[in-house]
Order: sequence, then C-alpha cells, then structure tokens
Amino acid sequence: MMMTNPILFRDSLPLFDQIKPSHISPAIEGMLKEANSLIHALKVMGGSISWENFVEPIEMVSEKISRAWGQIEHLNAVVNSDDLRKAYNDNLIKLTEFYTNLSQDEALYKKYQSLKDGEIFESLTPSQKRIIDNVLREFKLGGAELNELEKARFKVIQEKLAKLSTQFEENILDATNEFSIFVGDADDLQGIPEENIKKAQSEAIEDKKEGYKFTLHFPSYLPVMQYAEDRNLREKLYRGYATRASELASPKFDNTKLIDEILALRYESAKLLGFNHFTEMSLVTKMAKSNEEVVSFLMDLANKAKPFALKDMEELSAFSKTLGIEKLEAWDIAYVSEKLRQPNIVFRKTK
Repeated sequence: MMMTNPILFRDSLPLFDQIKPSHISPAIEGMLKEANSLIHALKVMGGSISWENFVEPIEMVSEKISRAWGQIEHLNAVVNSDDLRKAYNDNLIKLTEFYTNLSQDEALYKKYQSLKDGEIFESLTPSQKRIIDNVLREFKLGGAELNELEKARFKVIQEKLAKLSTQFEENILDATNEFSIFVGDADDLQGIPEENIKKAQSEAIEDKKEGYKFTLHFPSYLPVMQYAEDRNLREKLYRGYATRASELASPKFDNTKLIDEILALRYESAKLLGFNHFTEMSLVTKMAKSNEEVVSFLMDLANKAKPFALKDMEELSAFSKTLGIEKLEAWDIAYVSEKLRQPNIVFRKTK
C-alpha cells in the first residue's frame, strides 16, 4: 500500500507530479524524528558494535533522508514557487542543524573510531571500510574534535552558509525570471526557428502584451543566441544573462555582498578546523593533494588547450567577416559557430 506522502514513496522513481509544498515539512520532520531516535538508541547500545548493528542502520536512514531531500531540491530548482521556497528554506534549517549536530556528536564519533580500531574492521569489505573512513573524515570536517565554544561557532557558521547559499541561488533564479525582452516586429526575428517564435508569441500573450517575449531561460535564450540574425537582440540577451544577480543588473538581486560573506565564513570555518584556507579544507575530500597541484594541473591543461582554442577563434573570426561581422563578440560565437556547422556553407580560410 502506497504511503500518503509521495516524498516517502520508494517503490519506483520519485512521484514528482504528486509532491506539493505541504508534503515537505511532515516528511522531513518525520524522518528526522526517526533518525534522532535511532541515533540515540545506537549511542546507548551496550555490547560490541558491528557493521550490521551500527553502521548499516545509520546508512539506511541517511539514504532515506538524502533521497527525500534530493526530490525537494530538484523541485525547488525547476518549479520554484513562493510556497515551495518557504517549505524548502524552513526545512533546510532543520536539516542543517541535524547534520551539524550529527557531525559534532562525540559519542557517535567514538563508536565509529572504536569500530575502525577494532579487530572486526579487517573482516569488512573494502567498500565498508571506505564508508567508515569517510564517516570519520566527515566527523573531523564537521567539528567533532573542536572544543565546546568552537563547536558552537562552527554550527552558527554552517547555518549561515546554508542560508546564504540558498539566497545566492534564489537571487539568480529571481533575476532570471525578472528579465525579459519584447520584440514587436516579426521581421526582427529572422533566423529563429518557427517553433521558438510561436513560443515567444504565446509568452507575450500570457503577459497580455503585443509581440514576442524572450527570456533568459535556456529554451528561449539559446535559440536566439544560435540562430537570430539580429545581432542587437543577441547582444541584449547575452548581456542580460552574463550580468544576472550582479552589481550590473537589478540591485535587489545583487549577489556581490553574499559572495563576500560566503568567502569570509568559509575561511573562518577552515581556520577553526586547523586549515590555512578553505581550499585546503575542500581538497581533503578530493583527489588532489594541494592547491598547488590543482593550479599546476589547470595551468598545464590551459597551456595544452590554448593553441587549439586560438585556432578555433581565428577560424570563427575569419568566417564571421563573411557574415558581415567585422569584430567577433561574445554574443556572436554561438551564432557564427552554428553557421559554420551548416553543411551548405563553403568556407575557405583567409590567409
């Protein structure tokens, strides 16, 4: 029998079409209550611990929460609404608090460490060993080894970072939704596929306006950048997209201050954990061993790729002149590239 809350449904793919904002809080609160009860029971559990009676139950409940929250995150990104956004933000706070408390739980940390140090560890599979090692690493990165004062500050930082990161994403989404261009004359839409023109017209009608509406959403934005003969239209959309949520666009969605705050808090959290900077802390969970290694890799990649990129740009720049574009700009690249790909165009590279 299917559960009444579609977020908790696990027998097949997620039921995205049935999930409503009102389902979110009951689902998350119920799962967090279940998880907290389980964790409490495991902490006070006597006798020896094993993968089956300790690690596996935590992994199972964590996967359940992760699957549910993944559905909510996806919906918040693709069908954002005021009610969905509120439910998302309210429960993000609860989840952040849950995971921060979990990563700072010394009793739980010690039990994982005892499992790592015990004889039973050697009998585990490589995957099981890796999971335990990763959990211990997350405890350290979550502040389990900090003193009480540092833990309190670290928790505040994590909660602030969660809120700021969400606000950052919301500003981009809101800035994208706010921007639009209306074109009155169909003659200015030459080159754009007919289906995209019809869509632009229907969107203008929905706004009770004449003409054709173009936005920064990719189904509207990309066809213009690739096919529109009107270079002016391409430039306006490109500049709108490139300056979303910045000081060059709508002030109410400017992410500049948020970026400064996020960087400062990341640096502080890294210092609390004993790292020199956030990059050093971030690399603990990655393959690269140091920021120098990352920079070296990127520079080597750039040096090898640059000659080919320059050659491509030279070809595009030369071809653009045959289209009447004397100086190739960023808003011309997709358009000129599309023209160059067309098989009916013969292109002879100029010397």
